[in-house]
Amino acid sequence: ATGTRAAYFTDCKSLTPEALQLSQGCDLLVLDALQPFHHTSHHSLPEAINSAKKVGARRTLFTHMNYHLDHETTNAKLPEGMALACDGQIVHLTRMS
Repeated sequence: ATGTRAAYFTDCKSLTPEALQLSQGCDLLVLDALQPFHHTSHHSLPEAINSAKKVGARRTLFTHMNYHLDHETTNAKLPEGMALACDGQIVHLTRMS
């Protein structure tokens, strides 16, 4: 396939097999990561990292975080290619040939 692909999954606890298949190897994944510990209806940061690894996106941005995740400290510990998103952040996607 050609072109830039992005996947956006927020307000979720897990990714369905269909979502994983559709997003596999995308260029950008945006995924919720509410807090560092378990929550009943949203990804925790460890769960979000695990889901992101399954997708295998070139770049992952986590969103919908709460005050339990310090931006700078958390970003320093995330795997390569993963980061917490920022309010007002603009992401440019370039179509690939």
